[in-house]
Amino acid sequence: MENENGYPYLSNKQEDVSGINPKEFLLKYLHYSWLFAICVLLSLVGAWLYLRYKKPTYSVSSTLLIRNDRERGGGAISSQDMFSDIGLFQSTTNKQNEMLILSSRIMMERVVKSMGLQKRYFVVANVKTTDIYPDYPLELEVVRLADSSKSFSVPVHVSKDWSTFTIGESKQQYAVGQEVVLPHATFRLVAHPSSYRNLEYREFVLQWLPLMDAANYYTRGLVVNPANDLSNVLSLSYVHENPILASGILNELMKQYNEAGIEDKNEMNRKILSFINDRLYLVENQLDSVEANLQRFRTSRDIINLPVQSEMYFSNINSLTENVMQQEGQLRVVALLEDYINKPENRLALVPSTLGLTDPTLIELVVAYNKLVRDRLAELQTGATVNNPIVKNIEQNIEEARVKMEKALGMQIPYVENIAEDAAQITPPAEKFIQRGYNIIIGTAFGYSDTFKELAAKHPEVAFLNAAGTTNGPNLQSFYGRTYESQYLCGMVAGGVSKSGKLGFVGANPFGIVNWTVNAYELGAEKLNPKATVTAVFIGAWNDPVKERAAAEALADEGIDVIGQHVDTPTVQIVAQERKIHGTGHHRDLREFAPKATLCSSAWVWDKYLITEIKKIQAGNWVTSPYGDFISIKDGGTDIACCSADVPKDVVDKVMAARQEIIDGKLHVYAGPIKDRDGKERVPAGKVISDADLWKMDWYIPGVITQKK
Repeated sequence: MENENGYPYLSNKQEDVSGINPKEFLLKYLHYSWLFAICVLLSLVGAWLYLRYKKPTYSVSSTLLIRNDRERGGGAISSQDMFSDIGLFQSTTNKQNEMLILSSRIMMERVVKSMGLQKRYFVVANVKTTDIYPDYPLELEVVRLADSSKSFSVPVHVSKDWSTFTIGESKQQYAVGQEVVLPHATFRLVAHPSSYRNLEYREFVLQWLPLMDAANYYTRGLVVNPANDLSNVLSLSYVHENPILASGILNELMKQYNEAGIEDKNEMNRKILSFINDRLYLVENQLDSVEANLQRFRTSRDIINLPVQSEMYFSNINSLTENVMQQEGQLRVVALLEDYINKPENRLALVPSTLGLTDPTLIELVVAYNKLVRDRLAELQTGATVNNPIVKNIEQNIEEARVKMEKALGMQIPYVENIAEDAAQITPPAEKFIQRGYNIIIGTAFGYSDTFKELAAKHPEVAFLNAAGTTNGPNLQSFYGRTYESQYLCGMVAGGVSKSGKLGFVGANPFGIVNWTVNAYELGAEKLNPKATVTAVFIGAWNDPVKERAAAEALADEGIDVIGQHVDTPTVQIVAQERKIHGTGHHRDLREFAPKATLCSSAWVWDKYLITEIKKIQAGNWVTSPYGDFISIKDGGTDIACCSADVPKDVVDKVMAARQEIIDGKLHVYAGPIKDRDGKERVPAGKVISDADLWKMDWYIPGVITQKK
């Protein structure tokens, strides 16, 4: 420093020093050190607990190339080009569709069935319960299930020598391989090679899942994404605690995906080959006839020996013949296509269209049709289900009645199919028929009721008839059959054939028209076997083959040997045939689907009723009922399709005698006295139940056991 004179001088005054003093900082916070130590300790304990109890998960990845089988090159039209419009080969691959197919429940169900993943195996350790597929020491073999739609778990403790085991808290010992009967299932545990036999673990959990539940569970761990936007490569990953299981699922998924693609292409190739064979047969016959036609042509014209005329006409004849053959070939191909389309087995199948056809309008229509078919197939492959309403079976029976009426009345009855229960779909075809001069319109569905009422009011000169409808008017008549009569007769057959006296019944919903069939079935069975019982299962749907199968299998597992039904599909009878028991059908004769199991069926016979009604309309004396027609066996609504060879002759005789008594008015199914299973009188002695009480029937007679799935 300098003084005021500019000379330096010394001073003992200290300057301020800025910054942090470590010693002072440590001393300041030293008394909080215990809190810091506790936080560190808690963090270490938390980390240890997380690592100790948290199950590790693994992500297994793979890639899949979506191949495009179409070959290009050479400038020539290849076989792929010939059939491109029927969907066998495509120029581009829709990665989104393939991703949906790979991640669909349908595809995972194939994987689950192939790998046996409906059964899960866990080892119970001190801390964690771990999935040990495929290294499980005991394998679960299911013998019978009480309810195939429900899962179950079995906790077991195995003895030291692996020869016996106990279940849960029970002390009862079971031998390995012994059949175990529990309320929910009957099963056995058998030895399986495993490294756990050399370890100290003895607590295991074995689980069984329904196919749909298992597929839904394993689908959750699957992620499918495009590898990039420019290639046909998909990236597949699977996250699971068991890396061996995850890699196995990915490998099997790719295998099943490839097999499904091969199956689809094989089916399409089969249809194309069948069509080509038909075409070759046609061409072969044409070639044989051409030579004969040519010889007849020369003889009839007698000009072949004139040199000048022969030279002039021969050229013309060849040209004309070629044109005629081409046109005839076109017509024959069109006829073959028409026959192909009209065959029932080809409904919703792809239609070949490029085999020689040149009409641009026809090709455009067929291409559009094939596009819709391919879209439908894509939807089904992504897990969609086909849900048909109750009227599908009624429509089938109405179609059979239509053919019979054409013969009986000597007239052709035009019709349209697959009309949805919606006014926008019903009105146009009905109006077209009326415009063309038709004065009788017949419907086949409950859902047509309101639209038919509007049409009948608009066209009072036209008569309207509607099966299973609910609306009526001066020129509108709804009609339905007394199905309890034919189901009563089916119940007699079931009671006469059953050895156990335990009958089953699969119904849609527990209301009037189903309840009266269940009670009538039991009344008929008691006629021939007073101790017979009917266990009725209601699945909550008219047309659900999966639920119908589950219900039928559950009934069979209970020792029931005859199963009746009031649902739409033949699945119940098919299950009965698979389980080597018997059944009775509904809607139509179901022996065509299960000939070894179906004893008889409650079948619609609309033609008898409709022929009578149409003749009344023609004669001008048709009068409608304000409540519709409720048709008995006598008048033609429903009847029994009886009987298979497994029904004894004396049973058939008794059933047919009862049928005649119903027709003659001597036998009324719901004639009193009738009490319900709670002891309440429902039909007094000397009385017959009213139609109003039939429609609202919500009770069951003694002998009926009800369940709901």
